[in-house]
Amino acid sequence: MILNIDFNPIIQQEIKTKELILNKKNIIEESIKYPGGTGIILEWLLNVFNEKTFLTGFLGSGNGEYLSGLPDKTDHEFILIKDLISESITIKENNRKTIIQSPDPRITKEEITMFYNRYDSLLENHEYIIGSSRVPEGLLENIHEKLAKIARIKNKKYILEVNNKEDLIAIKENPYIVIMSKKSLENISNLILDTKESIAAANNYILRKGAKNVLVNLYEDGLVYSSKEQSYFIADEENKIDFENKENYGLIAGILIGLIREYELEISLKLAYAYNISYNNNDIMNIRMNNIKKDMANLVMEKINRIN
Repeated sequence: MILNIDFNPIIQQEIKTKELILNKKNIIEESIKYPGGTGIILEWLLNVFNEKTFLTGFLGSGNGEYLSGLPDKTDHEFILIKDLISESITIKENNRKTIIQSPDPRITKEEITMFYNRYDSLLENHEYIIGSSRVPEGLLENIHEKLAKIARIKNKKYILEVNNKEDLIAIKENPYIVIMSKKSLENISNLILDTKESIAAANNYILRKGAKNVLVNLYEDGLVYSSKEQSYFIADEENKIDFENKENYGLIAGILIGLIREYELEISLKLAYAYNISYNNNDIMNIRMNNIKKDMANLVMEKINRIN
């Protein structure tokens, strides 16, 4: 049902130490290593609601620790590339963290061609495609555009996360949903968007470009949804919410669950924002369905009068 694309899976390691002192021996208090990247995060999140994805993309050599760390019964088929898999090490000490990351793997033209051919055949059995993976250096910047075009031709629904103006190119291929942060929308529109009405108006630009639906993540301040017919604002107006992370993964997982299960629009949007809250404030392994449902009960939705 869901084709989950990750262009750059990584092996992540977190090291905790009391204090990091340069040019000295530092003692490790705790160390964990696990698979990371867009694909695996969304696989874990969708697993909370017992929804499965088919994970694909490019996978570098030295990938044994990545594959062994996937959730049980994860369906996957990667294009194996010659270069090494990316690694990221996070050193945590005294409320500070230092991140050390390897360069993105190099992907050859032959490997890209192999992926396009496999992607085309995988679409036959999948209705939704998650196009949220960051494009690594060396990979064609317009790859989301090409994947969205193939999906459109085959009448599939492409979920596009827009992080920069390069991602915006894919919107002309009519992605089913475009997801972005308010900051990304401001950068694209060259506007300061300080009200929900102004955000809904800016969404019209994305809709005119070809998107069918737009979700803008305001994090602590809520969520704005727009289609050609209507715009809505969803928020928890009773409780102050602090977002430790600024990611869209919870939003993507929540709206996909709503689509697959054919929930009403209001329920789907509340689920997306409630999942957004859970992901941005919890360790991914501690997210529970009951907590998401409790957060949903606190949310309100109001229609926005748009300025076209």
